[in-house]
Amino acid sequence: MAIQQSKRLLRKEMASRLGRLSAQEIDRQSKIIHKMLFQMSEFKQAKRIGLYLSMDGKEIDTLAILSECFERGKQCFVPRYSSDNPNMQMLQIYSWHDYEQMPIEPKYRIKQPSLDDSTRSDAMNSGGLDLIVVPGVAFTCNGLRLGHGKGYYDRWLNQCRQRISSDQNHRYPITIGLSFVEQIVDQIPVNEFDIPIDRILYPLDNVSH
Repeated sequence: MAIQQSKRLLRKEMASRLGRLSAQEIDRQSKIIHKMLFQMSEFKQAKRIGLYLSMDGKEIDTLAILSECFERGKQCFVPRYSSDNPNMQMLQIYSWHDYEQMPIEPKYRIKQPSLDDSTRSDAMNSGGLDLIVVPGVAFTCNGLRLGHGKGYYDRWLNQCRQRISSDQNHRYPITIGLSFVEQIVDQIPVNEFDIPIDRILYPLDNVSH
């Protein structure tokens, strides 16, 4: 209970910090992160990429990343959530037009594949991903992550680990977190279900405005 209370307090603090960011600052930091990600060898080599679709004003913008992935011919997978299912799916989208045609999920106000669309390739059932970009409310420099509290990504990554034990062809992805400077903290309360992230990308303090 103490850990959950600490997480709630940290989420509240992060909401306050992010609420003070201007649209210009969000755009500035997002562009720095995009450049860092595009220069990573892991990104260049990845053929199958999972990517969260960002919430306006609360997360590093990922639409430019999605566009870049399509331009480079990468296979792109995005999350689909359902209020009656604790597990998310990572489903393939095939083009920018495909993205634009997707409906908006009502709770978080982000696009996702329609709940009645059963035709899309599911990353979990088609070999996994090479790399996945995960959202977060706060991060530490050494890879700890505070999510939004639903556990979707931790459960999905744990399912990947379980799948690998029975399927040698299944891949466990490199995990990348994208963070505003304001989201970097010294400590995050975690439990045994919280999975660390391989790399956290954030603008360095000495980056000029």
